[in-house]
Amino acid sequence: MKKYLLLLLAPLIFVGCGGSLKLYTLDIRSEIPRQASAYAHKSLRIEYPELMDSGNSKEMLYAYGPNERGVYQNAQWNDNKGRMLMHSFWKGIENGKVFGRVTGYDGDGKTDYALSTYVYEFYHKAYRDESVSVVSIRFDLADSSTGAIVKSRKFRYEVPTQSFDAHGYAAATQHALEMLSNDLNRWLAR
Repeated sequence: MKKYLLLLLAPLIFVGCGGSLKLYTLDIRSEIPRQASAYAHKSLRIEYPELMDSGNSKEMLYAYGPNERGVYQNAQWNDNKGRMLMHSFWKGIENGKVFGRVTGYDGDGKTDYALSTYVYEFYHKAYRDESVSVVSIRFDLADSSTGAIVKSRKFRYEVPTQSFDAHGYAAATQHALEMLSNDLNRWLAR
């Protein structure tokens, strides 16, 4: 009886799973210019990002209007957004050589500074004839020994996409993060 039931349900299961899930990743690939920095002999711990609006899942979010938001059904990030962004920032800061040593939030040992990240917006905005990747992130650099914030800055980008789909969104977000990485290194080096 179980065997027959399984044979009857199998086609329904496969019909319901139409379309394959496409995974996208973000990786800082551009060459980041080395920044002359007063922090070159200091260490930095990158804290796990706090995602204010978009949640910390693998879902790729879109907005088709001011009150219409959703998630792509057949596309997602390859890792949760917090971990993916933290690794992107880590790689960008290491490549920029602003700090002598960079560790993640779970790294061993004491560091001179900590970089906190607050992600305000991270989604695909597709209104009317406009399609852009929206990235809005604030960084706080704090002295690890005192906890005092040394400096703070919010970066915001709206990068046009080549298409109105998840693929266009992922490519534009990659470009936004490369610009952010360069701007972040210049700001940290000052």
